[in-house]
Amino acid sequence: AMDDTFHAAVGQRLLLDAVRARRGAGLSKAIVGHNIAHSRSPRLHSQPFDRWDLPPDAPVVAIMDALREHHAGFAVTSPFKKTVAVGMGSALDAVNTVVRTRNGWSTHNTDVDGARAVLEGETPGPITVLGDGGVTAALRLAQPDRDWCVLTRETAAGASVTGTVVWTWPASVEVPPGLDLSGARVLVVAYGPPAWRIARAVRERGGEVVSRGPRWLVAQARAQRRLWESAA
Repeated sequence: AMDDTFHAAVGQRLLLDAVRARRGAGLSKAIVGHNIAHSRSPRLHSQPFDRWDLPPDAPVVAIMDALREHHAGFAVTSPFKKTVAVGMGSALDAVNTVVRTRNGWSTHNTDVDGARAVLEGETPGPITVLGDGGVTAALRLAQPDRDWCVLTRETAAGASVTGTVVWTWPASVEVPPGLDLSGARVLVVAYGPPAWRIARAVRERGGEVVSRGPRWLVAQARAQRRLWESAA
């Protein structure tokens, strides 16, 4: 259970997080998502920092509200970024950071900082995005003037994609049948074991893998840290 590959039961705290919390001090933070045992957030941020691994259909906003007195804020990951934005009445299309205020929560999307870091140095021109979730929303906000071609799992089935591509699907998602990436340069924004599985899927379909997950992770985490320092 001390290993990051350990899969806890739904809602069960990882022993690794509990040990780190004993060594830390200050207000607790947590990440909420599905299949997040691999998350690096507990290592990047000050302790205590927990993982709330929830089913995809969990009432995530109600759970966060119930935990408000215990947490200064939350990092939100797949599949809850859009759900939290809607449930908290945010003006954003997707939310990856929630900060406790005196009267409730403030919502933010530091994934935009991650997207800017990933896209830095990319030449002008169209980019194809595989997936239409929170990562895609951040990419659009980071470079709103770029020509984005977004493919869902339905529209990507049987498609032949070339040029620069950003893969946003989680590693746990089934790849659309017949997707051909021959000649494509694919930016992978995941990190750790999920990124390895995605990279294998890209190569099996003829694509060139460009690892950009660490850039995204560090840039968005730095912005989160600044926001959580303002928690009330």
